[in-house]
Amino acid sequence: MKKLNLLIIFLSVCSYVVAQQNSDLIKKRMMDSIKSVHIDEAALKYPRIRQFSISHEEVGNSNISSKLYGQNFFKGPSSWSATTINLNIPIIERKKNIFVAGFGATQRHFRLGEVTNYNPDYNVSTGNWDLTTLSTSLSYIRRDSLFKRPITYHLSVTGLFNPSFSRQRFIYTGLVSLTLFRNKNSSLMIGAAAIRDPSSPVPVFLVVSYFHKFRSLGVDLMIDLPSRIALRKDLKGKASISAFSELGGNNYFLDMNTSNLPQKSIFTTLSLKSGVLFEYRLSKKAVLSLSGGFQSTLTSKLVGQGDKVSNYFIKNSNGMTPYAQVGFSLLPFWKGLNL
Repeated sequence: MKKLNLLIIFLSVCSYVVAQQNSDLIKKRMMDSIKSVHIDEAALKYPRIRQFSISHEEVGNSNISSKLYGQNFFKGPSSWSATTINLNIPIIERKKNIFVAGFGATQRHFRLGEVTNYNPDYNVSTGNWDLTTLSTSLSYIRRDSLFKRPITYHLSVTGLFNPSFSRQRFIYTGLVSLTLFRNKNSSLMIGAAAIRDPSSPVPVFLVVSYFHKFRSLGVDLMIDLPSRIALRKDLKGKASISAFSELGGNNYFLDMNTSNLPQKSIFTTLSLKSGVLFEYRLSKKAVLSLSGGFQSTLTSKLVGQGDKVSNYFIKNSNGMTPYAQVGFSLLPFWKGLNL
């Protein structure tokens, strides 16, 4: 009888341990599932944090006016299209630390119509040009707390390359952001970013991110200064529509064929895009995007490689132009190695 009682106790303990382990496993899976849902919701509201995206953009005709060293250079009708691919993959996640690798490619196709030249020493002719930039990046992210408030540290280095990898430029960025408050409907984050890049107009700038959900309207307000302002509303089914205004920039490598101008130069642009974005969730992770509106070129300059953007030798001016864009993206699907 004594042996039977010991066996019953042993089996009971084993059953309890197995049940507890199963319960812990179920809880972990539930927490992972809840966390995944929140991450997907964030990626739907903020397309830049999606892990993969590919898009094609067509920009309508506008009149380009160019100056060389401050003097009239040429003018004429122009248009362009661009195809962009981005991939961001978490490599390692360890407690509060995350390492993320990024890869990207952008190809822009320029079309220049009948040109009026003003400088007899340099002749610009009608034609088409393709410019391609490849990029790779490595980021370190740490999430911690300061004064009992969430704080995030973000350090990254980005390499830009031409297709032959014979030319390169490295950009170093640091960001510190502190969440001031977060509740069911609103959140506010402030921070500061430092960037080491000759094409950047300022080395340090403030960042502010504000979110508010108007529950009676079913509308999300997202203000991410200085880069983006958007209003987003979920539609019936798996669709959403957003009205937005967003800053974006690109750098391209150019090899000049003239003897009196910098042979190796960087074509840098900064534009403001405003329009409407429609998205449809094809599956749990896949999203189809369609957008259109108007784009304004804020800066369009050519600078010598290694020179600051203020030391440009060619400056272009473009009017507001219509654009249309189609894209496909994937919400976060890989968390990295959890060590």
